Amino acid sequence: MVGIEDLKNGNVDFAASCRGRIAGDPRDIQFIQVAWDALVFIVHKSNPVNNISLEEVRSVYSGRITNWSELGGRDGPIELFVSRSRRGLSGVESSVRHLVLDGKTVKSPNASFVASSGIVEQLVEETPDGFAATGYTSARKRNVKMLKVNGVYPTVKAIIDGKYGLKRPLFLVIPPDPKPEVIRFVSFALSEDGQHFISSQGVVSLLDLREEDR
Repeated sequence: MVGIEDLKNGNVDFAASCRGRIAGDPRDIQFIQVAWDALVFIVHKSNPVNNISLEEVRSVYSGRITNWSELGGRDGPIELFVSRSRRGLSGVESSVRHLVLDGKTVKSPNASFVASSGIVEQLVEETPDGFAATGYTSARKRNVKMLKVNGVYPTVKAIIDGKYGLKRPLFLVIPPDPKPEVIRFVSFALSEDGQHFISSQGVVSLLDLREEDR
């Protein structure tokens, strides 16, 4: 992931990540969870498909399903876009492998690999037969359609109450000896005021989940 690489190389004071620590990450950097996100599947606004099952998602990524007609859509190849960083596993790809593919990799012959989830989202905006995974907090700001998964549409409420099951943590990643300003920023993000601010931006805060569990 680019942000973690930049942190390791001293190019930034801290980074953000939508995946936790994996093999190859520096041992001394700290992953501090500050919020929750969810993995969502996006298509072009004109696509008539509204719902997809997790088994169908697995079939798309494995290459067993390659045409939209197999999902109740129009006849046309599924153009699968996958975020794959040139420097390590991307957060979205890591989430797809962990939450959907049981650790397996993408094998679809229709897959195109691009450098970031932002590019993936832009391609789906522009491609009538496009399909991709990305984060809820990012997708909701794009001109795309988010699909229901197993009949459940991704919303903040559905993520909080657990009805939408593809929840994933969001982290701030800091070096072993962070600057005082970084420590203050992380402290604010974890404070009650910081958590309420996160919620106000349409992101699921740690506080949201704690309150739901009460």
